[in-house]
Amino acid sequence: MDQMELAQEEWNTRRQAEICLKFHDNTNAVKHQRRSLKLCEQLFGEKSFKSTCARLALAQAIFLSKANLDDGIAVAEQARQRFDELGVAESENCVETQLVLVYLYAEQDQNEKAIEAGEQSIRILEKMQYSKSSTYTKLTGVLADVLNQQKKHDQALRYAMKGRTNSSPQKGGDANDYFRLLKESGRARMGLEDHEKACQEYEYLIYRVNDETGFPEDKRLEYLEEYAGVLKKIGNDERLGYIESKIAKLKNESQDNELPEVEKSRYSN
Repeated sequence: MDQMELAQEEWNTRRQAEICLKFHDNTNAVKHQRRSLKLCEQLFGEKSFKSTCARLALAQAIFLSKANLDDGIAVAEQARQRFDELGVAESENCVETQLVLVYLYAEQDQNEKAIEAGEQSIRILEKMQYSKSSTYTKLTGVLADVLNQQKKHDQALRYAMKGRTNSSPQKGGDANDYFRLLKESGRARMGLEDHEKACQEYEYLIYRVNDETGFPEDKRLEYLEEYAGVLKKIGNDERLGYIESKIAKLKNESQDNELPEVEKSRYSN
């Protein structure tokens, strides 16, 4: 097979991986992305920028597949090292590698590594003056989540507020990343026993979620139930009763809107 044919096969394979990801067929996306990486290495060399980007794409697909995450960590760590060797450690590609490492480390309970990778990525984004980017919003939320789980609530609040300060309230596909910042702010303030401000954070979260047209009902319910748990913990029975009535109403509406069960396509959400 000549170079032209190899290049065409690589393009086709990468495109197939993208289609699989679009339809949540993550297992096959990993298979196609592995093939794409192998072809890139044949075409451009194992340590080339193109092959390193393919390695990053493979790590992302492995994370989404939720299988062989140790392999995903190894692939992402190698991509990060290669970007560094190529002299592009301060680049969007390298930050994307750090972001997938944060996810992978957190999934494997390697929380200190997740925190280190997250903090390093945030420093790079700030140095690049990308604090207003959607990646920054996503990254600060993920890092705040890991820090809250580690009961490092001061740090969690600091990063959640960094994300909020630099992000305008999001709409559409990016809204959930902004809502995550609000949720982690509330969790951090609860951890710091600042109950009044914690409730203010959750109230604002519920208000913003209600204002978001087409926001998934399961996520809306999740936020309401978390806030109900907070109100129960601090003994605010009056507000708890109101929130529980909203939860019951939402559950009833969801049941009323349920369609008869049908066989789902393999590409269904």
